[in-house]
Amino acid sequence: MTQRPTAFWISICLSWLFVCWLGSVPLHGDVFYLSNGGRIEGRLLNPDQNPRAHYIVRSGVGATLTLAEDQVDRVEVKSRIRGLYEAKLQTLPNTVAAHFDMARRCQIANMEPERLFHLEQVLRLDPEHKEARYALGYSQLDGKWVRQEDVMTARGYVRDRGAWRLPQEIELEKEDDAVDEITIGWRKKLKTWRSWIIKGRDRAPQGEQEIRAIRDPYAAPALAELLDNDKEPRQLKLLYIDILSQLPPNPVSIDTLVKHSLDDPDGRVREACLDEVSRTGSQRAVEFYLRYLKDPERVMVHRAAVGLMRLNAKSATLPLIDALVTEHKVLTGSGSGGISPTFSDQGGGLTAGGGPKIEEKEFRNEPVLHALTQIHRGVNFGFNQAAWKNWYVEQNVPQVINLRRSN
Repeated sequence: MTQRPTAFWISICLSWLFVCWLGSVPLHGDVFYLSNGGRIEGRLLNPDQNPRAHYIVRSGVGATLTLAEDQVDRVEVKSRIRGLYEAKLQTLPNTVAAHFDMARRCQIANMEPERLFHLEQVLRLDPEHKEARYALGYSQLDGKWVRQEDVMTARGYVRDRGAWRLPQEIELEKEDDAVDEITIGWRKKLKTWRSWIIKGRDRAPQGEQEIRAIRDPYAAPALAELLDNDKEPRQLKLLYIDILSQLPPNPVSIDTLVKHSLDDPDGRVREACLDEVSRTGSQRAVEFYLRYLKDPERVMVHRAAVGLMRLNAKSATLPLIDALVTEHKVLTGSGSGGISPTFSDQGGGLTAGGGPKIEEKEFRNEPVLHALTQIHRGVNFGFNQAAWKNWYVEQNVPQVINLRRSN
């Protein structure tokens, strides 16, 4: 036989104790609302009759009544425990002890609204009743009884899904959810239109036309996802780039175009993205490229420098100077002192020998120098970083103004 959890049996026992405690109370039970406007409280003795022909009811005073089906308008069925509770409530003393005890029993029977009602009655009779205060969520703050709900509400918070949150937070989350729904919609549409183009059938031109008509910035995440797919055909990628560049300026479009101008495996795609980034001239793009001037991969440093040059980013002068000469890890040829395993007819062993090594090496970055000389035409200090920095300081230190009056 399946073993039920201990908590289950405890709950059953406590509910049974609740019923036993109220067992001597007359039970009214269900309420029968009559067609003539009257009502009778009692217990239905023939609940399984189907179809319903009549109601046999034992009233609260012990009488048994038979009501025709058309005499009863509706029946409000009450649980046994609720019926016992309502009957006991009629004779409950209006005292602190009685209400607190009833609150405890209501908690056992999972009757939460009733439990709260009796705890409130306790406080009405004894405002300093600690157990009732704590049970209702009060705590003492600066000598006063306060509820977390009241404190948080006074601070502008509202209860949302079991947590206290600011209304602005909830509103932003709702907006995010709405945006997510729109994005999901665009993802489905693009999947359909893309399939028309890929299959190359009669609807292919319509699919391309639908994609070219997109001007909603909320479509940007879905377009970015498709562009991120390395296996996507080049022509489709170029189409996505074209659409992203025509959307109203938004972070997703800009970041996607910059990212693919740096790391897309297709050189044609990288160049198309760079063209669109340089055309828009976004400061966000400048900041994106600046981060890649410190990339461990030398090729990414070079591509970032080209992007900054195309944007004519004078604000990138100092970072470009720092990136004129950079250190990168490289795999060198054979070295000395290495240990490698050897195997022969006589068995295996370890022998000293050479092997590839990873070393840090300094590199002069021609694309970085080219970017500097194009952004600042007529200036060229080669890879002399100190000379570049001295020149930069001279160009950016305000000239001293002579405030003395001339005679």
